[in-house]
Amino acid sequence: MKKWWVVIVVAVVLVGLIAWSISKPSTQTGPTASSTPEIISGVPNATYTNTNLSFSIQYPSTAVPSQDDVSGFLQLTQTPITSFVLPANMSAGTNLAEAGVYIGATTTPAIVSICTIAQQNLGEVAAGSATINGATFSVFTSTDAGAGNLYEGKIYRALQNGACLEIVELLHSGNIDNYTPGTVEAFDHAKFSGILEAIVQTYQSIPTGI
Repeated sequence: MKKWWVVIVVAVVLVGLIAWSISKPSTQTGPTASSTPEIISGVPNATYTNTNLSFSIQYPSTAVPSQDDVSGFLQLTQTPITSFVLPANMSAGTNLAEAGVYIGATTTPAIVSICTIAQQNLGEVAAGSATINGATFSVFTSTDAGAGNLYEGKIYRALQNGACLEIVELLHSGNIDNYTPGTVEAFDHAKFSGILEAIVQTYQSIPTGI
């Protein structure tokens, strides 16, 4: 008789274990959210991180970050942090001289106070606002021409960690009519502006304290 009680107890325990295992939340590690797609097909992305201003941004690994003095491309801040210029071989044989994203920031109070306002004296035109991964930017456009060169800019600005953060997409091209006919082609404007915009759209604020 005692043996039957043992069998019954074991059976009850087994049933309980099976029921518990079914109801227990799964702790299996599944695939995480997919990474940002390549900005340029076939070129891996790299990530630039600025801990002082608490943000990161991705760029094609062939566009090496530079801290050269490009203050002239930064409409308002004129204080470079980094830039990502696309390789020259991408535009070989065209009238595109330079295509890149330029980032600057300043804590100068006079600049911070007007950070999100269009600077008409700099040729800016307000183009609304944009939200990138939760961060809101004021957006402006600008066009400047001189000595056969055309500079087309799309500017994003926001207040970040007490600074005016400025991100500029810039296309610098030459007047196609100034070249010997047949020597160069007009660059693919949509392609290159799309690449620069794709870089900017990877902007990500980094929560402070992490």
